Amino acid sequence: MKRAFTTPNNRKSLIFSFSPFAHSPKSHANVDYEIPDNFDLKSDVSAFKHLIPFLKQEINNYNNLGDFETALFYHETLIGITDDINEELEFCDLLYKNNQYHRCLAHASKFLSIKNPKAMIIAAKCHIKLEQFEQALCLLENFDPVYCLMASIHYKLENFKRSSEFYRKAILADPTCFQAFNALMSNHMLTKEEEIELLQSIQFSQLPSTANYANRGILSSQENLNSLETPFVLLQQAERYFITGAYEDCLTTTSKILKKDPHVIDVLTLHVSVLYQLKKKNVLFQMGHELVKLYPQKGVTWFTIGLYYLLINKLDEARRYLSKSYSLEPLFSSGWLAFGHSFAMAGEHDQAISAYSSASRHFVGCHLPLLAIGIEHHLTNNLQAAEQFLIEAEKICPEDPQVQNELGILHYKNQK
Repeated sequence: MKRAFTTPNNRKSLIFSFSPFAHSPKSHANVDYEIPDNFDLKSDVSAFKHLIPFLKQEINNYNNLGDFETALFYHETLIGITDDINEELEFCDLLYKNNQYHRCLAHASKFLSIKNPKAMIIAAKCHIKLEQFEQALCLLENFDPVYCLMASIHYKLENFKRSSEFYRKAILADPTCFQAFNALMSNHMLTKEEEIELLQSIQFSQLPSTANYANRGILSSQENLNSLETPFVLLQQAERYFITGAYEDCLTTTSKILKKDPHVIDVLTLHVSVLYQLKKKNVLFQMGHELVKLYPQKGVTWFTIGLYYLLINKLDEARRYLSKSYSLEPLFSSGWLAFGHSFAMAGEHDQAISAYSSASRHFVGCHLPLLAIGIEHHLTNNLQAAEQFLIEAEKICPEDPQVQNELGILHYKNQK
């Protein structure tokens, strides 16, 4: 015995999605379909197994196109007709890419009881996006291989020491992990002694020759890396120019990088810093407006605006924007330093020293806060304290000519 039913207009159905009428919604109206009395969709999903290759192909196609919404539709259909855990986890990954963190977490949580590694990582990443950092830590505390993820969670919690420890573990586990390497070096998270200790702990003999690292975090090999013009290598050159006071050369190099790729955040920070040194306030003004539109949640945006106000000597406005830069990114060292400069420019030495001291505690591998503190003590005629901080700055970066200049003036005053 068979019974008939009528599909209403625009009713979406798994059964009819792949019918010849699927692309013509009007044709669904008042069409009678006959199904057996004993038909059970749940028990008869095997009838749709032949669609699996087609669904996988569509998922892959739309993934490659970046159309995650359409890929999700096909993937949702796929997991409805297969019990493959891997497909379910791929579906979770797709939900994450589509910013559906709560839904992703709900699906991934089904596999946490069996301690599926991929499910644990996806769930932890969702907790991070939802700013549920403690829950993310609980998931990963006994899961060693995810050092970088653990480091990023501790960074969000502003536990920078623990973050540094996990990044170091990541490098020791995999010396080619650039994420960990860049986080440690760009955020000045290691002292010079800690950097040397880390480098000595790495088994370089087990790496390809092109993966060797030189001291102070610059890659080297038998080839001349200076001939490469990748953003990373050019940025190292630009930083060297900046430290040695070759500001025009630094600007030429950063401009070269940004001409090829105008959105390299690390380069933008150095670029606006050298614009400040060269007093190019009009360019800073224009860049500030552009960055507000592009990156309102990035520290470099408000740092740029703060530098502009420093140049035109509006110090209160400068402090407001500079403090916003490091409140958005707690380890945004340039923002901390410029905030201290705003007090130094006003002759407020105690407040400047306080700001620089905060920067020094955050960035143990950076000599600039120590140099700035030394200069402030020098200006207040506290020569003994000035010498102490300048010597510490010299230990970290002896090639900085400003450090040598300040020490020379100090020794002259002390008749050394």
